[in-house]
Amino acid sequence: MRHATHSAPARALRAAAGALLSLGLLSAPPRAVAEEGAAPRPAELAVPATNVLAAVSARYAAVTNVSCTVRRGVSVGGRDGGEAEAVSRIVWARGGLLNAQMVAPRRRRTVIDGTTVRTAAEGEKEPVSFPVADQLPSQAANLRAVPGSPEEALAALDPATAEDVAPPAAPFARQVAFRLAGTNAPNAVAVVSFDPDGCVARLESFDDATRATLAWTTEFSSPFEPSPGLRLFRRIETASVVDGRTVRATSSFDRLRVNEELPPSIFDPKAFF
Repeated sequence: MRHATHSAPARALRAAAGALLSLGLLSAPPRAVAEEGAAPRPAELAVPATNVLAAVSARYAAVTNVSCTVRRGVSVGGRDGGEAEAVSRIVWARGGLLNAQMVAPRRRRTVIDGTTVRTAAEGEKEPVSFPVADQLPSQAANLRAVPGSPEEALAALDPATAEDVAPPAAPFARQVAFRLAGTNAPNAVAVVSFDPDGCVARLESFDDATRATLAWTTEFSSPFEPSPGLRLFRRIETASVVDGRTVRATSSFDRLRVNEELPPSIFDPKAFF
């Protein structure tokens, strides 16, 4: 890994520190049609490289809403980076809906009804309001991604630039390289590594197409399967070297509930402000 100060990878790392963890869907993962007598292959391992991100997203299409507790923390050089752990209880739903209650280090409520963001800290009389369209690109990607899935981490990849890395490095079943879209590092390349089940296992960013200098790495770990073949991740960790020190941004979640029947008022700002 390289040293960085105000580089694009460092900014990406800070963005990753604020990312919510995501989870997968509850229906069977997509499978490619197999030859007669052969076991079907996961779509992520069979489709052309330019279609692999669509195959990943297809895994999560059945998730309509998610509730969980999210914990975010940053450590520098193996020690606490000086930032208190952020703990939030969230309810997310498709259509750009979110109700997030931060309980530490300071209590704050944020409600997004699909068009407007309203947020207020404890003790504030009036919430701050602004259009969803005014969100930063990283915030918009967070809102679109299923919490607990790799979707948010993959949002900056340009599918049209996808190329297979051959042969893939062990123990991965497939690796696909992409250009990073919409960043200040025009030569940066990201490599997505898939395990034999077709699940995203690692995301690595390099300075350029030579892949000689590693900028940052995101690992998806602590998996569990709500049904056979479907893998969720309890922990996502992004690591980089900044000013000679390893910085780790970790997100984890628990109390996970998926596709519950939610009251309509859960995303109505008038119910909370």
